[in-house]
Amino acid sequence: MSLSRITLTLTLLASATSYASPVQFLLGVDSHKGFAGGLETVVYDNFIIGGQFNLGSSDESNTQTGSYPGITNPTFTSKKSAQHYSLYTGYQFNDGMLDGLALKLGIAQMNINISEDVYGTDGKSDIVYDINERKYQPFVGIGYYVSERISLNVHAHLAGIDTINIEGQKLESGFDATTLSFMAGFTF
Repeated sequence: MSLSRITLTLTLLASATSYASPVQFLLGVDSHKGFAGGLETVVYDNFIIGGQFNLGSSDESNTQTGSYPGITNPTFTSKKSAQHYSLYTGYQFNDGMLDGLALKLGIAQMNINISEDVYGTDGKSDIVYDINERKYQPFVGIGYYVSERISLNVHAHLAGIDTINIEGQKLESGFDATTLSFMAGFTF
């Protein structure tokens, strides 16, 4: 990156942040039993710039059935997890009946990991499969500022990863197409 581009980027950031209100920290949960968090600020009195991350919990299951070459009495362990990373912009209403309402639009990246390992009573183990998928999806959100320092927010990541190709077979990922996040925002 050239020096002129870096200078221009820093100048634009400095200009935008000079009109920004304090940063609001968002904390909450999502519909995949995971942690959701983010940061956002209002610039030029009404425009929102923000980012969010969702760190999904890992679901794990064990089964005793089946056979696996070279492993005695195999136990199969399946794991799956999902994460989202979002960037968005929006508009906060400050007048009239919509005072305190914020509407947000952006883009999110969904990353999922689905894996299966096998362990035997003879101490041997192997990875059956380990699949990582990534998809970009639309982000929408709504927030309401209940006071100058606290907001309530519902954000949605739309069009998730429904199916995964595992060894030539399409299987359900187990994740909903839409992930909802419920968060409270705090300005310090």
